[in-house]
Amino acid sequence: MSKVNNLKNSTVNKNKLIYWPLLIGVIAILTVSLASYFISKNLLIKQLEQDGINMAKITTKKISSGILSVEIINNLIDDKIKLSGKTVLKNRENLSNELLIKIAEDFNIDEINWYSPQGSVVYSNLKEHIGWTPPADHNVQYFKSSDDLELVEEIRACTIIGNHFKYGYFKDSEGAFAQVGIIASKIQELTNSFSYQQIVDSLANEDTVLYALILDKNLKAIADSDYEDIGLIYENDEEYINALDGKLSGVIWHYDRIGQNVLEIAAPIYRGNDIIGILGIGLSMENVYSSIYFIILSFTIITVIMVLFFYWIQKRNVIQPIRQLDENIKQIDIENNLDYILPLPERDTFIGLFSTINNLIYRVNKSFHQLKEKEEYISHIAYHDPLTNLPNRRLFTEKLESELNSNRSGAVMILDIDNFKGINDTLGHIFGDKVLQKVADNLLEIKEENIYLSKFGGDEFLILLTGEDDITKIENYVIRIMAAVSTKLEIEGHDIYLTCSLGVTLYPINSNNVDQLIMNADMALYSVKSTGKNNYMFFSEEMVDKVNQKITVENILRKALKDNGFKLLYQPQVCTFTGNIVGFEALLRIKDENVSPGQFIPVAEETRMIIEIGRWITEEVINQINSWKIKGLDIKPIAINFSAVQLDDEDYFIFLKNKLEENRIEAKYIEIEITESLFMERKDKTIEFLKQLRSLGVKIALDDFGTGYSSLSYLTFLPVDKLKIDKTLSDRYLELNNSKVIEGVISLAHSLDLEVVAEGIEDLEQYNQLQISKCNYIQGYLFSRPLEVEAVEKIYYDNLLEKINYSR
Repeated sequence: MSKVNNLKNSTVNKNKLIYWPLLIGVIAILTVSLASYFISKNLLIKQLEQDGINMAKITTKKISSGILSVEIINNLIDDKIKLSGKTVLKNRENLSNELLIKIAEDFNIDEINWYSPQGSVVYSNLKEHIGWTPPADHNVQYFKSSDDLELVEEIRACTIIGNHFKYGYFKDSEGAFAQVGIIASKIQELTNSFSYQQIVDSLANEDTVLYALILDKNLKAIADSDYEDIGLIYENDEEYINALDGKLSGVIWHYDRIGQNVLEIAAPIYRGNDIIGILGIGLSMENVYSSIYFIILSFTIITVIMVLFFYWIQKRNVIQPIRQLDENIKQIDIENNLDYILPLPERDTFIGLFSTINNLIYRVNKSFHQLKEKEEYISHIAYHDPLTNLPNRRLFTEKLESELNSNRSGAVMILDIDNFKGINDTLGHIFGDKVLQKVADNLLEIKEENIYLSKFGGDEFLILLTGEDDITKIENYVIRIMAAVSTKLEIEGHDIYLTCSLGVTLYPINSNNVDQLIMNADMALYSVKSTGKNNYMFFSEEMVDKVNQKITVENILRKALKDNGFKLLYQPQVCTFTGNIVGFEALLRIKDENVSPGQFIPVAEETRMIIEIGRWITEEVINQINSWKIKGLDIKPIAINFSAVQLDDEDYFIFLKNKLEENRIEAKYIEIEITESLFMERKDKTIEFLKQLRSLGVKIALDDFGTGYSSLSYLTFLPVDKLKIDKTLSDRYLELNNSKVIEGVISLAHSLDLEVVAEGIEDLEQYNQLQISKCNYIQGYLFSRPLEVEAVEKIYYDNLLEKINYSR
């Protein structure tokens, strides 16, 4: 504990300032030293090994060349002996001692003897040989008794004078023969420069070579700079064994005879392409280790010098100035003497720090007064929206919590600007921010003490109405609030017409929990958005059920997408005049789930799962057409319903085109059904998309005509091929025998070259009226419900007229 206190009271922590940096520096230098040691060692050894290999290569080439030279010399000597012998044979009729002496001088031959057929020397250039008869086991006797006409021996001792000669024998037809000899010392003079022993002795005289030796193919030393080792067999030395396989290698081993490590190089000796021996060279590593030890010593000396120099510099330029600075800082008394400044020393390492501290003292005094202002600002932005300056959700929550704790009544509202995303997308987010600011200003003009406004997020506002439980009065407040928003705004030369949606929940009637009340208001707002916007709704428990139902349906959809849980039913479309099936409409269903399309399609659109589902339907329909084509059935078009959300599927056109090409299906057999609402919401994009589809050959049908914004004028410029009259329109005008509306719609459509399909036809009277009105096609239960694929194939060629006549 005392050691810790000493560190706390110490002005300078020498451990961190000196000792630790020193230790790190030493470790770094030692690391570099070790790395340098190993790198240098490896480089020096590699260089020594490379030098040895180069020396071995040069020497083995010299040996190989020497072998060839010796062979050439021996061949020349053999030729010389043969030539001189043949010269003697040519002159055998005139032979004499004098003639042999002359021939010996001319050919530089040391000995010429002429033997009688009985094997005695008759003539000779050497007097002492005349009359000599060799013993029975002599080489001369062997040649005399052989059938050979000529023979050249290897070097041997002369029987008469004892010197070594190389002899040749040449026999005539009568059995007499000449013996020609050259003294061995002359041959050795010619071949001495190529001697193995001379080569290894020459190598051993090199500065870095400790020994050299030459081995034959049996790994026996035939030449060695250490003469006592000549004749040794190195059968266990792996590098020599490898050299016999043509490998040139080096190995380090300890040579006990001289007490040091040696780098031994083993190289094969070639005669042509054949290995005839091995050259071994032992290189001294003394210079290598001397260089390495010098490097280590140098780094050690440098390390010691740097450590001492660093310590001296740190103490002189850091520790002492810091202690002085510490003494001066202790004189600072901010509470009692703000005018005090540190004295500035001359030529001090930390003179800049002195000035900085003095400047800091001045700024502390100034900042002290600014701190409170910043605290107030931070507190404000923590509880207010930076764009509108309205209280944010945190402050709203605290306000509502206080109301609930006071057991008071009131209402919580969430207001959302309708279609605000469109403003951001078309005019930009900066313009959208100005719209929000203007809306906030308009809401603030409702000067009521019991209305508390706050910004919720995005384009939503939280509104708290306090101290009120009368529903009628609350509704009046709601109307006033909506009127403040739903008005024309003039911003930067643009006239903006806004509407808003508003969800309301009451406390403590609906809940006395802050989070639950906000959730309730949000659910009420969602209900407004789902039923057309520009309205308000009060929260009810039924909304909770709807939200839970939506969550359940969403989970079912996700499971169906993951587990292939969808299927398609096909409802026939029948020609009104022929009664034949001319096509089908593909209708989506969920396997093993009792959820109607009216329930799951809106959820699929809201969650944007309809994009993935739409692609699945498209691929499934194309596959089904291909399947019927393969079965030999006539190809009939299939209609696919298309959602407004699917317009965001930028690659749908390419997807459809590729699938048609993969299955070799013509585009005319695909019909895309759109609704009037899709056209009304996204007019330009819808028209562009429909034109793109039609250019491919796809047919376009306007579905549910008569249920939405039905304007017959739209039909004059919409790129569609077919009009589908909704069941509600057919039921309304056909059942009342007021068919003129239907007839007018059909007539107008025909005038625009559009075909007409009447949906939901269930009884014969409707069919008869549509036939009279020249409606092209009908679709409904009168002919068939939506069917599974197997059932469709059974009625594929059925006829409606035959069915009607049969039922009669």
